[in-house]
Order: sequence, then C-alpha cells, then structure tokens
Amino acid sequence: MNVLRKAGSSVFAVFLLFFVCSLNAADVSVYAIYKRQVYFQTNEGAPVLKCCPYVFDAIVELTSSNSISSAMIGMSNSPARHLENGFEVEFLPLRWVSLACAVFPDQKALDTTWPEGDYTFSIFGATDGAITSTVNLSGNDYPAQAPHIQNFAEAQSVDASRDFTLRWDPFVGGTTNDFCFVLIKKARDETPVSNTPFIDEPNALDGTVAEIVIPAGTLSPGEDYDVYVRFDKVAARNPTSYPGVVGHASYACGTHVSLKTISGPGVSR
Repeated sequence: MNVLRKAGSSVFAVFLLFFVCSLNAADVSVYAIYKRQVYFQTNEGAPVLKCCPYVFDAIVELTSSNSISSAMIGMSNSPARHLENGFEVEFLPLRWVSLACAVFPDQKALDTTWPEGDYTFSIFGATDGAITSTVNLSGNDYPAQAPHIQNFAEAQSVDASRDFTLRWDPFVGGTTNDFCFVLIKKARDETPVSNTPFIDEPNALDGTVAEIVIPAGTLSPGEDYDVYVRFDKVAARNPTSYPGVVGHASYACGTHVSLKTISGPGVSR
C-alpha cells in the first residue's frame, strides 16, 4: 500500500496497475522507455552527478508472471533487442516485468547506444497475442534541473511518530502532462518502504507538485532511509496501438537524498 500523500490531501489508495483506458489489457499494464540522469544530494547544496549517472530503461510491466512469452525493443536501423523477464522488487507493489536497463558514463555514450527516434516494442502476450507499438523519444528535453530537496537539514532528524513534509524546488517547466515520483527505501538493505504512484496511475504526482507528506508511522525510529525524487518530462504517449495500455517515453532527472529518523519522540514539525 502506498502511504505517501500530497500535502493537504488524503492518504493515497492502494496501488492500481497502469490504465487510462476503459478497456484493460489482459497481459500488460504498461510499456515505456526512459532516458534519465541520476543525481545525489548530500547537503543543502545542489545535487551532483556521480559515476555512470546516465541510464536507459525499456520496460514492459506484466499482469502476471507468465502473461507474456517475450518482448523486444528495436529501431528501424538496428536489430531488435530482447527484454529480460524478472521480478521488480524496487517499487511497491512488487511486480513482474520485462526489462532492459543500461548505464553510461556520459550523455554521448548513452545517445550513441540508444539514439533519438522511434522505438518499436514487440510484445507476445498469452491472451492479447502479438502486439507491435511505437513510441518516439526525441528532443533530449530533460528537466531543466535535478530535484533539489529544500528541507535537507530537517530530513536528517525526522520524528517517525509525526507527519513529515518533504519539500523540493519546483520542477522548472513542469506541467500537468509531466510527472513526479518519490520512492523511500531503507538505506541498509534497500527494502522499499513506500512510493507514490507511477505515471498515469491514480493519484500520481504531476509536474506541478513540489512536496509530499510522509504520514506518521510510515517510517521506523532510529532508521536511515534513501529517498529518491524523480522528475519526468514526458516526450510522448501512445494510447492506441495496444488496446487498454498506454505507452510512454520520457526524459528524467532523479535525486537520491538521505533521510534519518530520530530514536525517540521529538518536536513537532
């Protein structure tokens, strides 16, 4: 269950699978490609890039462990590449995916391997059959800045028994067509604790949101957490090629930042 909420709103409902159409597909809940840049914020200053911070992701989210037999992604001028089936344990709820992920030391290396253009997904479903769908990822329109946590100092001594509001600088140029995402994991073993809904899920955060409330009781006292805040500038959506499923392409920047809870009750925030 997702327990993060926007400031001033009610607790989010239980996660639902991706859908925006009235007809839901049987085998797949989403397919998407992302180019993203990964930053780290270690103080109140600006986030910084570290080693191999440029990432490409192509993902097909399955409705069950064997709902598709295989999936591939390709471009017109290059051979299609098979996506690897696996179990996604980084987000809640845990889910089956078919995935390709690659990291690069710089933007040039990323763009050379995965250039701009039309990407075609070929998905072979147990019920839906063979589906081919294309999404365009072009423009290198990354968010103008990585997420910067405004109340970094407060986040280093959080009272887990009280609501805590995490704030970041506004997504410059972010609109309701864009997307924000927040993930909280335990730092010691990377166990996911909570996350906001992903793009086009009910109650997902759009590009105009600049804070979330972590409700009392979500975190444990005396624990270190890694918080990941991500901005996605949506480049394209394809709601028609795969009935009941929306394909996405986006450019993203995400920032990892520490959050620490105190061992006992503290002052109100």
